[in-house]
Amino acid sequence: MDKLAWNLAGLASEVILSGRKLSEVMEDVKFIYRELQESMEGGYND
Repeated sequence: MDKLAWNLAGLASEVILSGRKLSEVMEDVKFIYRELQESMEGGYND
């Protein structure tokens, strides 16, 4: 969970610093969330 929190904090600071659109950021959040779900379901399948 620390990795997720770190990623979200990084995204938040990136938005503030660069003024990215919220819609772009939400795509990143969805991607991170998907990664987190996969890792909790038993790891990555390459």
